[in-house]
Amino acid sequence: MRNAAIANELNFTGESHLNKLFKNKHGLTAKLYKTLHFGK
Repeated sequence: MRNAAIANELNFTGESHLNKLFKNKHGLTAKLYKTLHFGK
């Protein structure tokens, strides 16, 4: 669950550069990824 850990560590802002990279790789923003996997 390395990606989930990354999403948990990084509190991306909506349109930050890193968030765009994460979204391109995983198909969703870090915040949404975190919500889906942790329910928070």
